[in-house]
Amino acid sequence: METKKHALILGVANKFSIAYAICKKLLTQNYSLHITVLNDKVKEKALRLFDEKELSNITIHTCNLNNNEELAELFDHINSKEIILDNLVHSIAFAPQTAFSNPIEAVSKDDFLTTMETSCFSFNTVCNTFKPILKQGSSIITLTYLGSQRAINGYDIMGIAKAALEANTRYLAHSLGKHGIRVNAISAGAIKTAASSGIPGIRDMIKDTQEKCAIKTTLNTADVANAASLFLHTDANAITGQIIYVDNGASTI
Repeated sequence: METKKHALILGVANKFSIAYAICKKLLTQNYSLHITVLNDKVKEKALRLFDEKELSNITIHTCNLNNNEELAELFDHINSKEIILDNLVHSIAFAPQTAFSNPIEAVSKDDFLTTMETSCFSFNTVCNTFKPILKQGSSIITLTYLGSQRAINGYDIMGIAKAALEANTRYLAHSLGKHGIRVNAISAGAIKTAASSGIPGIRDMIKDTQEKCAIKTTLNTADVANAASLFLHTDANAITGQIIYVDNGASTI
């Protein structure tokens, strides 16, 4: 019998989230999943996303990644089960709505720092926290978007955070490589998700992507999950520090 693999998935929000699609994909591949949600209200909704058979391979935790005590409690719980993680998925991003209500030069310091802490710095804290229980040859991925590389109307402060996240990916790959841990980022095309719904003009961004992309099919979260599965697998053991575009070729045009 194939040995069960273990993954920590951070950021499941609802059935539209990329993290949820990744969970569904990994559940077909003999994984036991530890999933984080922000609070008890979201946890109740998350429990309804999976059927009884799937839930037998899932543990759902509430954890605010910006809270060091909650993060430490999460680590202690998983470590107490003597679990060694094969994979970690960071699918966390947040910017206050007020950060989008003014031109980028007028964003407040508090809104700027809140966005950067949740959308970028949380990746560092997660990698550092769980490094002791990530196995040799494990893989970490995070999620980004083309607005990190180009000024896309409406994306604004989140584009700056994603640019920092992508640089962070390269440096974490360099640092964690000595421990046999790979770190990559998937740049997903414009998709209607829980996170993107707060971005002004997201519908226009999705429409524009569909009109200009090389492959004229509708991109969905399952497409991103399929790519995530590939880069989480040991078959990709020579790939690290990369930003992989899953966008029907939109980034090339």
